[in-house]
Amino acid sequence: MKGIGDLLKESRLIRRLTLKEAEESTKIKGFFLHAIEKEEWGKLPDFPVVTGFVKNYADLLGVDHNKAVALLRRDYPPERKKIVKTVKPRYSFRIGPRSTFAAGVTGVVALIAGYLLFQYIDFTRPPELNIRTPIDSAVVFEPSITVSGKTSADAVVKVNNQGALVDDDGNFEATIELKEGPQEVFFEAKSRSDKITKEIRRVIYDKDG
Repeated sequence: MKGIGDLLKESRLIRRLTLKEAEESTKIKGFFLHAIEKEEWGKLPDFPVVTGFVKNYADLLGVDHNKAVALLRRDYPPERKKIVKTVKPRYSFRIGPRSTFAAGVTGVVALIAGYLLFQYIDFTRPPELNIRTPIDSAVVFEPSITVSGKTSADAVVKVNNQGALVDDDGNFEATIELKEGPQEVFFEAKSRSDKITKEIRRVIYDKDG
């Protein structure tokens, strides 16, 4: 059975055309025309390109190009038809006014959200309470003592249910009365969100000491 290469070559010889003349008429390189006639598919471009070559060559030689393409499809190696060149899309990132504005708004929102979250955590957590005096199990010889410590600046402090004065830095001080013998001094710091921190110090009042 005659192949596409034989058909085109015989038609060229009948018309007494050289490959050089065919190249000049079709503007297809003689190397490719020769490869088509020899059916050397490995020397040719992809199938769609070869199909265009065959159509032009067939028209030059007076061959029905539909018949020529049909023969080409029959003779062309199937595995070469499956080869598809994929071109990776090129992505470009450009910073424009919209993206700059969106980034700025996102940043501001994130800052505000972070600040509000910090304020919420600070508002809802119990206040700090550090007792400076008296030390635990202290022995005193006066019927009253001055107690002191440090708490959160906005906290309310009570010592034995007696209010203590808190300054802007959270330092507090109070004078309390003692009863004779061992006893406990109760400290309580209460935040604006009603969170409470408690501490206890044990003291001994020795009036005969």
